[in-house]
Amino acid sequence: MDEAHMLGRGKHLDKFGYETVNTIMKRHLERICKIAEKYNYELMIWSDMFFRMTNSAHEYYDYASPFPAGLKQEIDTDTQLVYWDYYHANKASYQGMMKLHKQISPKLCFAGGIWTWRGFAPYNEYTELTMFPALEAAIEEGATDVSFTMWGDNGGECSPFAVLP
Repeated sequence: MDEAHMLGRGKHLDKFGYETVNTIMKRHLERICKIAEKYNYELMIWSDMFFRMTNSAHEYYDYASPFPAGLKQEIDTDTQLVYWDYYHANKASYQGMMKLHKQISPKLCFAGGIWTWRGFAPYNEYTELTMFPALEAAIEEGATDVSFTMWGDNGGECSPFAVLP
C-alpha cells in the first residue's frame, strides 16, 4: 500500500471503470487483513496514503486537514498505521503529525530514517539533524514503537555499516 499515488487510474480504470481511491484502498486493506488474520499476523502499514486522501493537494505533511471520521472507521482497528518522516529538523513538525496519528489510534508508531540513500557515503549529519528532534517528539508524545529505516534504492550504494556512528 506504499506510494499508490495513481491508484485506480491505470488498468483498473480500463477494466472496472472509475472507483474512488478510498473505495479501492479500503477493499484492498480488507483483503490483506483477512490474510493476516488467517496466519495470525499483526499488520503495520505506512500511514501516508491515508493522510494523502484527506486533503485536496494530496500532501502527507498537512497539519491542518483533520482525518475524516468516516475514513477512521474504515481502517481495521487491528491495523497499526506507522507515521514515517525523514525530513523535518524541528520537533514541532513531528509533534503535529504525531497528534494527528493519535486521533486514529492510541498506539503511536514512528519510523525515522537513517540516511543511506544518497549515494556511496552516509549522510550522518542530516540523520542527526532530523532524527534527534523526532526522538524527542516520540518520547513526549508517548510513542509505543520506534524504528529506523535505511534505504538502498535509486542508486543508494551506502554500506549500512557506514551509519553505525
